[in-house]
Amino acid sequence: MVGTALLFRANYEVSASTESLRNRSKEHYQLGVRALRLELESTYLSPWVKIAGLVELMNYEYNAGYLSAYYHHLDQAAALVRAVMGNEAIDFTNLSGEQTFDIRCIAWYDILSSMALARPTLLDYKTDTQELSRLSRWDKGVDSDHGIEWIVGCPDPLIVLVARVSALRHAHISPEEKLALGTEIEQLARNTQFRPLRSTNPRFRIARLAMQEVCRHAAILYVYHAIFKSDSSHPTVRDSVKTIIKLASILKPGFNPDCFIPVPYFISPRKMSYVAKDKDYDATGAPVSTKLHKIRITLTSSNVTNLEKFSRDLVNRAKDKDLRVKGPVRLPTKVLRITTRKTPCGEGSKTWDRYELKIHKRLIDLHSSSEIVKQITSISLEPGVEVEVTIASN
Repeated sequence: MVGTALLFRANYEVSASTESLRNRSKEHYQLGVRALRLELESTYLSPWVKIAGLVELMNYEYNAGYLSAYYHHLDQAAALVRAVMGNEAIDFTNLSGEQTFDIRCIAWYDILSSMALARPTLLDYKTDTQELSRLSRWDKGVDSDHGIEWIVGCPDPLIVLVARVSALRHAHISPEEKLALGTEIEQLARNTQFRPLRSTNPRFRIARLAMQEVCRHAAILYVYHAIFKSDSSHPTVRDSVKTIIKLASILKPGFNPDCFIPVPYFISPRKMSYVAKDKDYDATGAPVSTKLHKIRITLTSSNVTNLEKFSRDLVNRAKDKDLRVKGPVRLPTKVLRITTRKTPCGEGSKTWDRYELKIHKRLIDLHSSSEIVKQITSISLEPGVEVEVTIASN
């Protein structure tokens, strides 16, 4: 948990301590891996304790992008869940209580992984449609005893439907029957009612409602991708992606519920090509987002070591993108000198302090789209390095 907290702080806090925070979070993670290995080998600890340890470690791996370890631990967690719950399907309507918190987390990891890997879920889930109304009646924003919406942001009825889509995707039935069931799931996703959060803050209530609708359209996209095999030209796909983008734009970055947006964005990236409309093309017919510009990046710093390192990293990233790049060109070093009396008041002393500050500059020229430049300049800044990007007007 400490490692995850440090990781989040490192990701959100862009400062000189960012790299140090990341290193400390990795150290805590490595300690957690060793502790988990001992826990899993222990014959004295209950499966519930082992599941709790796996959940904390997987949470870190998910946010850090350690996907190989994440999926490996998910397999172990699913086996432990089957050991404690038997072979019965997990029923979200009856999954409540503090003791089921870790089970609910594993269920979410499992369902999300089934979408990411296009594989069946490791666990079985009860997906009876008549039970969806019971899930919708919970006010999950204030009741942490039920469901997992308050943890992951996606309404519980939609999580059940997503699990059902994954099961249908791998079902051995005729294509006609699969399409009919897919249409039924789509209608359920559209008709499911969500209970608003009982919050005194109207902006937060609106944001949560927007997030619920984002998840609704993400579930619809999953149906069209996994069952209907539709591409980005399908009208429903275009409408859902457009709705997701519009609703997500009203969420305040870095705050609840914006932190839940990666999953809907994960489901819909391949469907977003429709966004380029006629107005997104210039007079030559080239997409604006991919049109090449002459771009000059000016780097300034008093620390020549950090400046050289950042320049080198920037050029390497540009070359990895197969861009035309010139530089870094070293401009003459500017020397600033200040002479002042040693005494605070400047009187009664003939001794002087002389300060000197050297300002170093590097120029890098690129031929690239503005979107690619955003990607290559997104690396962590070295302390004391200032970046200025200028796009030449055409």
